[in-house]
Amino acid sequence: MNIKRYFVVATLASILVLPTVSFAQSAAEIQAKIEALLAQIQQLQARLDALQKTQTQWCHTFNINISAGSFGSEADALTESLKRENMSSITAFQEKYKDEILIPNGLTHGTGYVGPSTRKKLNQLYGCGSLPPPPGPFYKCTLEAKQCSDGSYVSRTGPKCEFAACPMYTTSYIIYKKDAGWGPCANPNDVCFSKVSLFSDGVLVVQDGDGSYKKNITADSVKSVQEIIRNSNVMHKTCTASIVADYWATYQLTVDYQTKNITFPGCEQELKSVDILIDKIKTRSRCDGLRC
Repeated sequence: MNIKRYFVVATLASILVLPTVSFAQSAAEIQAKIEALLAQIQQLQARLDALQKTQTQWCHTFNINISAGSFGSEADALTESLKRENMSSITAFQEKYKDEILIPNGLTHGTGYVGPSTRKKLNQLYGCGSLPPPPGPFYKCTLEAKQCSDGSYVSRTGPKCEFAACPMYTTSYIIYKKDAGWGPCANPNDVCFSKVSLFSDGVLVVQDGDGSYKKNITADSVKSVQEIIRNSNVMHKTCTASIVADYWATYQLTVDYQTKNITFPGCEQELKSVDILIDKIKTRSRCDGLRC
């Protein structure tokens, strides 16, 4: 703030007040008033300076990509940016600004990897000015992540934006498993009992009142099941509900290296679409080579 401006305003105010007071004030009294006003202005200026120091704007320019689990000054700056966004993860940040970060790259879910598009948005919000040229050869990354055969995503790494290797299970694993029964099904061979298991290598095992069989389904069918589980968002929900007396079912689901066990009717609506797809696959596999 300009001290002269305070002084002019204060002087005008004192002049306006003078007519209501006696004009018989001495020069010493007027000088004392001026000094008191100047002292007050200095106090206000000191308070303003202190306030401006506490409100200094933070900035950081993100020049390098950041992977999950990274540490150092770049990771600290990322944490500070997320705090200012009231967020706890970069995935939430990416999905908040999905129109600028995810959709242009053909993605629908945040990847947790800070690549060029994510850095561009961070720098728009918190950058300290123009970006310096990157060191060494510059390689433009067209996508921030790619989908692996199991439906998970991997991000680009290295100086040339190479995709990281897709994670691999050492053995086949259960993607979908459902055990269900109607009434007092004490014997697994009863008509009222059913059991379905779908493995990541495409093996489908069915045991129900119509018999038992084992089939191999296509890789596309396996991906469809993984995708519908993922899109149902059931893996990220709390699935609790009162048990139904005349029907029971337990589920085991695995997608994106996360396994979840659910007891019916928990997350009934989310599981409905998964069950419908599984029933279609069962029908196709049972009718393979037959006229159903």
